Amino acid sequence: MPDSKTGTPRGMITTLRGAPACRLGLAASPEHDPTVIPRAFERGINYFFFYGPGHREFIAGLAPLVRTQREELIVATGSGARQRRSLLAARRKILGGLSGEMLDVFFAEYISVADKPEQVFGEGGALGELQRWKAEGSIRFVGATTHDRSLARRLAEDPRVDVLMHRFNMAHRKAAREVFPAALQA
Repeated sequence: MPDSKTGTPRGMITTLRGAPACRLGLAASPEHDPTVIPRAFERGINYFFFYGPGHREFIAGLAPLVRTQREELIVATGSGARQRRSLLAARRKILGGLSGEMLDVFFAEYISVADKPEQVFGEGGALGELQRWKAEGSIRFVGATTHDRSLARRLAEDPRVDVLMHRFNMAHRKAAREVFPAALQA
C-alpha cells in the first residue's frame, strides 16, 4: 500500500527524486575517514547513516553533498531519546551540522524492553513525535531500531514505522524466523 505522503510503497526508501535506496549504504563509525563519503557517492551509494549528532566528522563530510546533491541522497540518522525536547534537540544539532532542512529517515534508536511502553508507543512517545515530524515534512520516513525480537515484531506491525533496523547475524537466525515474516506482512 502506498504511503499517502511519499506515494511510494510502504517500506521503500527513496531519494527526493524517487530513486530507490541502493543495496549498499555507508554507515558512520567513530574513526570514519570523511573523505570516503564523496567517493562512495561517486560510485553509486546514495544511503548514508550515522547514529546521531555525535558523529561530527561524518556529518561534516556529508554536509557538502547535502548542499550540492540533496535530491540524490538518503540521509538516515536518529536518537535514543524518548522525550520530545531531547528528540528535537538531536534533530536541530544534526540539521545544523548538515546545513540541511529535512532528514529522510529518523530512527527512534535502541528501543528496548527497559523502555516504558508509553515513552515509545504512546501518543506522546517517540514514535508519535516522529510521526508528527513526518506529517509536517521535517522527515520523510519514521524508523525504529531494536535488538529485541518481540519488540521488532511489534514495531514491524506498527503503521507509524516505515523502516525497521534489527540486528541479524547469519549464525543466529532467529530474527529470520521471528521478525522477518512480521515485516513482510506489514
